[in-house]
Amino acid sequence: MVLHATPSRDSARAASEAEPDLPREGAGEARRRPAAFYSSVFAQIEEVGWERLVSGKGDGGVSCLVFRVLDDQGRNHLLEITLPMNYPACPPSLVADVPFLPELQWSKSSRLKDVICQFQEHLRILQDYWSIMDDIDKVLWVVDPTKPTYAMSHRCIALGDDCYVLLHVDVRKPRSLPECRFLGTDGELDRLIINWRKNRKKWTCRVVHGVFPSNNKLGMQQKCNKYMFCY
Repeated sequence: MVLHATPSRDSARAASEAEPDLPREGAGEARRRPAAFYSSVFAQIEEVGWERLVSGKGDGGVSCLVFRVLDDQGRNHLLEITLPMNYPACPPSLVADVPFLPELQWSKSSRLKDVICQFQEHLRILQDYWSIMDDIDKVLWVVDPTKPTYAMSHRCIALGDDCYVLLHVDVRKPRSLPECRFLGTDGELDRLIINWRKNRKKWTCRVVHGVFPSNNKLGMQQKCNKYMFCY
């Protein structure tokens, strides 16, 4: 009879901790990628820069990668890149806090650096939109959202006398006339809507100051917008 030694619980636990990425029963797709995939991804991360890698998870930490990307104005963006099982034959999927994602131009020879470059170019397209949204947040009394994200294209602005306007800015044409919905008491609301319909054709993106109450909340309840709404 031959006795087969079995590892103790402590030694098995130590082995598991030493090799956390080894596949376990029921682990599903763990370790199904070829070894060349890992060396290729590591090399591609090196091209982008390890200092830009925020986190990685899945398949030894390389199937879902999060990179930090700065736009031209120094805004910090996190780009999540998920690599499919047949990468690079198929393009990765992207997640980011932006109004809409870019359509990747992809081929079998494309690499992670190409994804980053295309995302940076996409951020450049959105610079004017974000600059306008930043000005709205700085100048006007925005009551919602209180903590806007880069993907949000709406703002609810207080006008005084319990009146508000809900703006939806066109991300692709941020200086065009926004979609407006007025909220408030019946009397003031009617006056605002009439005034808006009468003056909206005079819209100009050059008129910024003096058309909305400022974000200085002192005395706001004593004011009501009586002008054309322009931005």
